Amino acid sequence: MSANLAIEPTLQRYDLGNKIRHLRRRKRMRLVDVQQHSGLSASLISKLESCKLVPTLPTLMRLANVFNVGLDFFFADEPGGNSAIVMRRPDRIRLPEKLGGDDEIFNFESLTFAVSEPPFEVFLGEIVADSTAARFHHHPGYELLYVMTGEVEVHIAEDIHSLAAGDSIYFDSSTPHTYRKTVPGKCSVFVVVTDDNTEATS
Repeated sequence: MSANLAIEPTLQRYDLGNKIRHLRRRKRMRLVDVQQHSGLSASLISKLESCKLVPTLPTLMRLANVFNVGLDFFFADEPGGNSAIVMRRPDRIRLPEKLGGDDEIFNFESLTFAVSEPPFEVFLGEIVADSTAARFHHHPGYELLYVMTGEVEVHIAEDIHSLAAGDSIYFDSSTPHTYRKTVPGKCSVFVVVTDDNTEATS
């Protein structure tokens, strides 16, 4: 029996693949986002998540750095927490979103990225698209969007809501939705997203 085969049963109890997938989805990152920030291929990450491959220690260290957790997260039965976590501005990770197209629709910077198990996610965002052809997306949970600067249209299924600076909207984010800015210049938003504990898609 090889050393790898002897080690695998021991590693299986830590459920590393599901922990990697859980972290990625909690951070609302796609496989390509993790690839960009870790240097690991999306196909490799997919195989790790589906437990088709056992991660090496250097691979786990790369993923731990991307998800801002310690290596102990992967091997502890119950992940520990801190009483306070400070997120410095230079450390925020920018997550541009094209939603399958060629042009960028919006980009978000997570303010809770350093928290491994946040009860909600908080983002600073900028709406870039001004086209009515902006592509829709959806995810489990609920979303609150507050407009800081500019004006934005929030499309939720067939409904359109026009918001100016100081306005906010709360909605079920499992309904297909998208955003577009309606005036020239910067359109900045503050977004809070809750998770209903339903697993998101890749």
